[in-house]
Amino acid sequence: MAIIANQVLTTPELPPDYKRRVVVKFLPEPQAAPHSAGLNKLMKPDRREWDALKKKFPGLKLEHYFSTLDESSFGSITKRSANAVPESTATNFSLYYAIECPDGVKPDELAKTVSSWPGVETAYVEAPPIPPPLNPSD
Repeated sequence: MAIIANQVLTTPELPPDYKRRVVVKFLPEPQAAPHSAGLNKLMKPDRREWDALKKKFPGLKLEHYFSTLDESSFGSITKRSANAVPESTATNFSLYYAIECPDGVKPDELAKTVSSWPGVETAYVEAPPIPPPLNPSD
């Protein structure tokens, strides 16, 4: 909810085909290759949990969060980040994935479950899209 010029703006309904997602950041795995090859290593500590979760909620899909970046871009961005800040604080974007929630799956519960796995640093529900801010009198 937003208030602009003393008017309460309501959030429009989400499109019927909109799927909520849970963002997952895995703990760094020293030998994990970036992007596609790295997922198997990142998931290794949590493979049993992931298989059980997929069985409980058929239709879950795990995909790269930054899906518009190719493998070479991940390496380039990570290298630039490491050069710009101390290595301990550099962001490795290849550690971020998203779980698309099918109908009937509660994203909050899914995030809580996944965040408890040993190989996961954090998991949270992705914020839904919001309309751009504007003044109603425009």
